[in-house]
Amino acid sequence: MVTLLCQSPASCPDIATLKISPSPLTPSHEMQSEKSFSPTSPSPSKETPQTIDQVAKPIIFNNASATPPLEYAKNLYRQGWSYQVKHLFEDAAKLFQLSADQGYLQAQVTIGYCFEQGNGVEKNPEKAFHYYKLAADAGLGIAQYNIGNCFLRGIGTAQDGYKAMGYLRAAANQGLVQAQYNLAFCLENKTRVKRSDSKDCIEAIELYKQAADKGFAPAQHRLACCYIEGWIVKTDLKEGIRLLTLAAKAGHLMAQYALADCYRIGVGIGQDFKEAFFWLEKAALKGLEEAQYELGRYYQLGIGTPQNLFEAIIWYGCAASQGHSQAKAKLKELSD
Repeated sequence: MVTLLCQSPASCPDIATLKISPSPLTPSHEMQSEKSFSPTSPSPSKETPQTIDQVAKPIIFNNASATPPLEYAKNLYRQGWSYQVKHLFEDAAKLFQLSADQGYLQAQVTIGYCFEQGNGVEKNPEKAFHYYKLAADAGLGIAQYNIGNCFLRGIGTAQDGYKAMGYLRAAANQGLVQAQYNLAFCLENKTRVKRSDSKDCIEAIELYKQAADKGFAPAQHRLACCYIEGWIVKTDLKEGIRLLTLAAKAGHLMAQYALADCYRIGVGIGQDFKEAFFWLEKAALKGLEEAQYELGRYYQLGIGTPQNLFEAIIWYGCAASQGHSQAKAKLKELSD
């Protein structure tokens, strides 16, 4: 049994870690109909930023010679990022909100994120939801992804799985890899828990494949689970290990931990305790408590490394400090 690899998606932490932090536009990268969620930041100006009043003056006067509204909203947004990169978060947020209120979609997502995180403004999930939804209903993929997650987790609104999947599907159809993964994750959980129809299962696998083919490590990990477990797809240990290795090399902690177990047991790959230790240590060093506990066992028993009770106690202690009950028991056992 490969521990953690094929656990229920309901207990898997991947989906909770996904968060798109909006990035600013460059003049040549407009996101009104974007396919990429993370454009590059404009280079910070070396000149002293204008004051908020100076930046907003054309809108305040709203005269015939003022810059056209959409173009000016874009300028406000870019100027907001010139404050943001200088860590003037409150000034940046004011400009993002001015731009958003002029109808600029990327600014709506950005100020929504500010309200969600409390970045330059007082944290306000309801306002975050409001601005995300404005951009999402206008068709912006990144906003559809974020509003889907709001419905999924109850951020600024009541939880609603049906609406969450609707928005995630809209973002996934625009090619947003995080949305493809989250939607697949929801569908997999739905089919496993509620045993819904096979169409959901097939869609989940297809979405995992789309995201995995783009190199998205969480999707590679979940798809590997499906191949190793034989869920919906035919069991294929070789393909499962291939995907697991890709995700592990990309730094995915759960994949590293599971790959270590595969090497330890010899599932789909030749048994190799040194490789098992190598991957387990990587996950443990990044703070995965299950890996820290297992690494303690490796040191205690001499699996893939010379036996070392001092190191075992250190790693049991790391896991125990995160609340791992078995690690606490091991520490007590070794101290008696």
